[in-house]
Amino acid sequence: MSEVRFEEQFPEPLRCWIVQAPRRWPGPDGWWLDLAREELKHGTQGPSNLSPVATGPEGLGGLTDVTYLPPVGAVGNWWRQELRERLTEAGADPIVQFSLGEEIEAGGGLPVLDLTPALLPPKLGLFDSVPAGVHCCWPLIPGLTSDERVCRQGLERLAAAGASGVHAVVPDLPSTARRRLGDLTGRRGYQELFHGARPEVSEFARWANEAGLTAFLERPECGRSGRSLRNRNIATRLHLIGELVQRTHGSIDESLSFYRAGRWADREGLDIEDLARSGNLGLMPEVSDQSAREIELFVNRKESARLTKLELEYLGSAPRARL
Repeated sequence: MSEVRFEEQFPEPLRCWIVQAPRRWPGPDGWWLDLAREELKHGTQGPSNLSPVATGPEGLGGLTDVTYLPPVGAVGNWWRQELRERLTEAGADPIVQFSLGEEIEAGGGLPVLDLTPALLPPKLGLFDSVPAGVHCCWPLIPGLTSDERVCRQGLERLAAAGASGVHAVVPDLPSTARRRLGDLTGRRGYQELFHGARPEVSEFARWANEAGLTAFLERPECGRSGRSLRNRNIATRLHLIGELVQRTHGSIDESLSFYRAGRWADREGLDIEDLARSGNLGLMPEVSDQSAREIELFVNRKESARLTKLELEYLGSAPRARL
């Protein structure tokens, strides 16, 4: 019997806001996308005797934010469902990842759908069976899944099926994975796989937005209410600005300043809205002047010109939905 041990990471919009992810995980048979680490993995089905016990930074009680439950396949689904229920009760709002073709079981948290099994190699007809309202994840792999024609046709099928959104991940590909993937493509694709340019996530996001699909998963609330939820909503805007500055090739220092303020807002127990109204944000060393300005706009229920500009640059047009 084994425990599932979780470790923490910073929440990022394009990593589904995951804060706690398993250190090791018995994934399903075949290819699957590790959303927390942005890695493409290949394995056999996990053992059926794995214990549904979660151990986090402070035990199960420490798992109180978005927790990632990767796919397991039919063999291990029973214990993942038990773990899913326990995490939901603890207020962790798990991100539960299913593979395309797998039944999305009811339960707590938020299901996301990994399109990898239908993309290696591309079998876009399978997208017609995607359940309505589900958010999907697409691995962008040169020579296999990043071709514009494949992406646009796939996005159109997802939109027609009623998917709520889809975002792309450019996964790390170790040499062993590249060799395996090389068997799935022709000579031209093989050259792109080993020597091609890294795919652009922003380009895919524009195609998704044109198809009517959102490019970002809405951040789970994780049982927050009152001041805690207000602080979390402020943090979400700061994280999103930091992400978009980075994705649009802006200043690294600027991106980090927003991320730093967002992480502070996520942890802060004081009333941030009150700090803003009383003019005391400047006393917080984690909050830059530009981050303080964004917080003040949020508190006063005003649109952010900076965020709007970044969204237009990243998506190419107005977003289909705003967080």
